[in-house]
Amino acid sequence: MTPSSPIPITRVEKVDDEPRHGEVPGTPAYDIRTRDAVPDEVEVVPEGSLSKRSSRQFLDTPLTPGGTPIPKTVVEKVDDSTSYGDEPGTSAYRQRSADAIPDVYIQGSNSSRTPSGHHGQIGQARDSSTPSVPETIVTRVDDKPAHGEVPGTEAAEIRKQDAKPDKTEIERDVSGR
Repeated sequence: MTPSSPIPITRVEKVDDEPRHGEVPGTPAYDIRTRDAVPDEVEVVPEGSLSKRSSRQFLDTPLTPGGTPIPKTVVEKVDDSTSYGDEPGTSAYRQRSADAIPDVYIQGSNSSRTPSGHHGQIGQARDSSTPSVPETIVTRVDDKPAHGEVPGTEAAEIRKQDAKPDKTEIERDVSGR
């Protein structure tokens, strides 16, 4: 059996119920438009609102063409302080601007989930209205040197190129004892 592509759905989203060019019966434009394809879905979406389909995309788990669920990227900003990569014009800011935009953005103690596209159009590139980059925290489970932390080793030289965390913590008892 040869895999096939799904048949795309034709969808029209209108900003109001007013008739547009070619939608008034008896006009020459209407006669020409009768030859157009009929959309599968039509929805009136007031300006500045999300369509039902767009709103659902944040609730439904998207699937690959093979049917495998695509995980969502969730970012939680734990405080309002400036984090590494937040300052425009710095090399860190330029590096972080290349990161993928998260699907869901959670602000610290606020447990409500906000789609990252809430601050702009869905699929829009990152801009000044997009939430800032969250803080990077490394939690160590012991005080032994990790791979790449022993000075003079090849791994330590390579690790110097890694981004530095905003904060490093040590979690003494992770076993729960």
